[in-house]
Amino acid sequence: AIAGIQGGYNFQSARVVYGFEADLSWSGQRGASDFRGVAEQLNTEDFIYQETLRADLQMMGTVRP
Repeated sequence: AIAGIQGGYNFQSARVVYGFEADLSWSGQRGASDFRGVAEQLNTEDFIYQETLRADLQMMGTVRP
């Protein structure tokens, strides 16, 4: 799920428009991957390894003039 809020303000002076905008979002994105394998060493025994990579995206936002 993703939820957010956005706001801003613009005003015009003659032919030029000035303003700013900002947004902030919350996210429940998550992911994980497991890596397994056998590492071979030259002078010793082989060994088995396991690694896990995880990522969480919780908040993101931008500000623009």
